[in-house]
Amino acid sequence: MTKLIIGKDIHSTPTYSIEFSDESFTADLKALSNRTQVVPAGMRKMLISPQVGITVYVEVNGEPVIPVNDAGFSPSLANINPSLRDVLPGETINFKSIEDGHIQVGFFEI
Repeated sequence: MTKLIIGKDIHSTPTYSIEFSDESFTADLKALSNRTQVVPAGMRKMLISPQVGITVYVEVNGEPVIPVNDAGFSPSLANINPSLRDVLPGETINFKSIEDGHIQVGFFEI
């Protein structure tokens, strides 16, 4: 398990680089199809890296709702292209995109 560590440089300024995760997964996303990934045991943080140019809706324990064009705001718990998020082991993370594309997800312990 890779620990998520945000370090400090020689001037005590936080650095925001992280190590590669040894709990990392990739997937092809097909337009409007839901993909899921269960958070592995011991993991508390998730780093999401979608393919450049695609919009990915991400929701915990439920299928993301993608808004209909020109319908105004729609109720949704989904996050759009999030980066680093808190997670709990055993949660099911759901991914959906309007376009075909790729996504990479890394999990970290703290």
